[in-house]
This record gives sequence, structure tokens and C-alpha cells, in this order.
Amino acid sequence: MKINKFNNIPIISILYIVVGFLIFFYIITRSIVLDITFDEAWTLRDFVPQSLTNILTYTSCDANNHLLNTILIKFFYSLFPDTLFVARLPNLIASLVFIIFAQRTCKMFLSYKIGFICFIILLTNPFLLDFFSQARGYGLALGFQMASLYYLLKYIKKAHPKYIVKMLIFSFFGVLSVFVMINFFIAEICVIVLLSLLNSKKYSWKPSIIYSFIFSTILFIIIFTPITKLVENNCLYYGGRNNFYQDTLLSLTQFSIYSPSIKPIVNLILNIFIILFSCVLFYSFKNKQSLISLKNGIILILFLCIIAVILQYYIFDTLYVLDRAALYFYPLIILTLFFSLNDISNNFIIYSMLIVLLLFFELNFSKNANFKKTALNYFEAHTEEIFEIINNVGIKENRMIKIDFSWPFESSFKYYISKQKYSNIILVKNPNNRTDLNLEFDFYIYLSRQIDIANYWAKSEKILYFQNNVFKFIEFPEEDIIVYRKRILN
Repeated sequence: MKINKFNNIPIISILYIVVGFLIFFYIITRSIVLDITFDEAWTLRDFVPQSLTNILTYTSCDANNHLLNTILIKFFYSLFPDTLFVARLPNLIASLVFIIFAQRTCKMFLSYKIGFICFIILLTNPFLLDFFSQARGYGLALGFQMASLYYLLKYIKKAHPKYIVKMLIFSFFGVLSVFVMINFFIAEICVIVLLSLLNSKKYSWKPSIIYSFIFSTILFIIIFTPITKLVENNCLYYGGRNNFYQDTLLSLTQFSIYSPSIKPIVNLILNIFIILFSCVLFYSFKNKQSLISLKNGIILILFLCIIAVILQYYIFDTLYVLDRAALYFYPLIILTLFFSLNDISNNFIIYSMLIVLLLFFELNFSKNANFKKTALNYFEAHTEEIFEIINNVGIKENRMIKIDFSWPFESSFKYYISKQKYSNIILVKNPNNRTDLNLEFDFYIYLSRQIDIANYWAKSEKILYFQNNVFKFIEFPEEDIIVYRKRILN
């Protein structure tokens, strides 16, 4: 048997393994070396220490409490030391689930060339990969989503009820990871019910209805109290009020290319992608084909999720999902694109698209892949480095160093101080007024770029009116960080 041809199964299998291994190595390395981010520190400080009952009932209520993520961290902390790496283990494991089921989906349901390129692109969005290295619920949700999609496609192809159960199990846990995944859960149920309507001989009504009812009921019982409390306490505050394009798609594109703000290039990239996506989707229907197909199943899931977000905004006044909460659209969009490409018979179109997509996505990944920061919390890339430097100043001068700072640093700073690693540092930020300036500071760590969605206005920081009394001690221009030291007056 020859094994030197690209289309030979052993070679393809090796290529899938190599790509998957490299991406997992990238993720696990980042989970070890990345400094903690604001929301991770918040989770570890306020939610993980709670009792299991309080976690489940959202007694400490905020949308930042990603239910399954908090419970899993608590479980791992009961087995291992309460380190940041241990807290990130659930999402690290979820990355393996994502990689394995992305490989199965691409290899089983797509032609070998299209499938392999699809696999690469699914795995090389740097923004998506950020969340497999963080102690948040998004990585968990993405892993469960990919597994659930795989079993949905298996059900469409094989029509065996066991695939409904597996699909719903993974989708169920996806919702417990991040509640925004409820749209995906409902969309999948709609698809399997629709299959029964279109072909009841192949797709039996009974398992679709029974299993959907069972899982929906259990899910409702678990999430009713948390969601009710989130609504009553106005905790569902993270989102946009413009439209699906401007809020959801633009923010997803912005952070996928690691842009700290929406620049003209972000709009250009998104608009070009939408045009290419629309052309491929339209052209894939050129030839007559069955109404029930793998491609149509993915398209319907994507369509229903989009419609759900829009309708919820107008009917329930919920916000359009932004950036990280919109990440579940990424696998749906990419799979829709490649399943559509798989239905095109024109080789010129196929190869042209594969080359263009591969070049863009891999150039973007090579440009933005890193081991020091995340797209959303880029400004927290040097926390431990800064603390180490300032702590050494305290050791050298044999005194405690007082630090004030821009409030977006607060959560991560408090985490590291609580670990008692930097014994010569004291935080003097006013806990009752995060915009206040404590004049007793020795160092001030300033974030020079505003964060609109968090209502942080860099130009309003009071340290800017104190410039005659400080000097720049360290600066990290790429991350918009300036460390000021107070001048010593003789």
C-alpha cells in the first residue's frame, strides 16, 4: 500500500494529529504562562469559594458565574492545589474535546482536502483559542458545541436515536457552561423535530420528542433560578444595542484579528468575508439536491441562532451578544461555509476559496498567536512582571511599596496579592471609589486606552492631573500600560 500520496488515509490521519497536537501544545503552554485575567480572578475570588448550593442558586449573583466552570474548578481544587493552572484545567480538557470532534466532523463528513483546511481554520482563530487557556465557561461551551454538532450530523446521516441522546447531552452541558448557548440547544431540537416532519419514516417522532422533553425539563429546572435572579438583578448587562452586524459580527471579527478597537480594516475584512460566504452559499444550491442534508442542517442551526438573537432583542429586550458571548457562531459559520463548499463541483472555485481562506486565517494566526496576552484582556499581559519589578524595589529599599492603579487591573492585582507572593507590595486603591486617586501611592499603574464596553475612560483618570509629581518608570506601549513612580521630593 502506498502512503506517499496526500489523499491516502494514513497521511491525512497523521496531518490531522500533527495539527491537533500543535494547537493543543499552544493551548496548554498558554494555560501555564498567561497571567490571570479580570474575570478569571473574579470567578476564583467570589464564586468558587461558595458552597455548591449557593453556586447552583446564584446566591452571589452575576453573569460572570459560569455555572459548570465554577463547579468544575471547585471540584479540581478539592483534588489539587488551588493554582491558576488547576483552575484552567476544565477548559484545557474542553480544548481536547473541541479538537477531537472537529477532526471527526471534518474527516467524516467533508472531502479530504476541504475537510483538512476546515479543520485548520476551526483551530486557528486566536480569539477562540484564548478561552481554552482561561478559567471561564466559554471554552467548555465550545468543546461541548463541537461534540454536539458532530452527533447532530451523525443523526442526520444515520437516523439512529442514540445520536439524539449524545447530541443533547453535549448541548445540555454547553448551556450549563454559558447560558447564551440556550439558543444553540433550542436550534438543535428544532432541527431534529423538523427532520421528523419531513421524513417520519426515517426520523422517528418518538425519540425526538421524548429525549428533547427530558433534557429540556432537566435543564429548565437547573437554570430557572439562576436566570430569574440574573434578570431581576439586571446582571445581563454585557451586550450591544445596535444590530446583529454591528454588535455581534463586528465584535467577533475585531477580536478574532486581535484588534483592540473597531478600525476600518475590521469592517473591510468582515464585509469581504460576508460577500465570499454569501457567494459560496448561493452557488452551493446551484445543482438540485435533497432538502435533508448535512449542509442544510448546519445552515438551519446557524439561521435559527441568528434569528433567536435578533428576536430576543426585540421581544425580551435582551442585548445582542458581543465578542466572547458570540464565539459559538464561529464554528457554525465556518462549518456552513465549508459544507457549502463541499457541495460545489467547480474545482476552480473550490481551490480558489481554499487558498484565500487558508492564507488569510493562517496569516492572522501567525501574526497574533502569542504566549503573553489575550485579545480581550491584552492589558493584563505583564501583571506578574510589573509586580516582580516593583516588589524588588521594595526589597531593595527595605519597605512596603504602595500601588494605586486604573480600576480594570483591580481583580487580577487582588488575586496575586492574596497569594502572598509579593510581600513588599500593598494595594491602596479606594475600594469605594474606583476612579479615585490615593495620594499615598508610590507607583501608579495606568491603562492608557479606554474600554468603552466597560465604561473605563482613560482620559478621565486623575493620575493625568498629577503628572508633575510622577515620572514614567516602565512602559509597555503595545499593551497601553504605563507604570508611574512618584517623584521623591527633597
